[in-house]
Amino acid sequence: MQSILRDVAARGIRVISNAGGVNPQACADALAALAAEQGVPLKIAVVTGDDVMPLLPTLGQELPPRLLTANAYLGALPIRAALDAGARWSSPAAASTAPSRWAR
Repeated sequence: MQSILRDVAARGIRVISNAGGVNPQACADALAALAAEQGVPLKIAVVTGDDVMPLLPTLGQELPPRLLTANAYLGALPIRAALDAGARWSSPAAASTAPSRWAR
């Protein structure tokens, strides 16, 4: 994004990324820092709600002995809501019922 952020913002291009992996807030924070460094105003949406680690005991299946993360992407509705609300960048790692949480 470093080399194209200004052009993306100037052209009004909306970006949807799954680059946040299991830490979409950190991805948004890094993008916000880059935007601030370049003087580019940017509205960033972070969609959360995908952490299913608390549900693992209810699955009744054998899992690896050392499981570090469990996430599920269940739909695009939170991404659409973020874009409809004016986000220019949305980093989804989301359950379909998760609310959008604005980072900037």
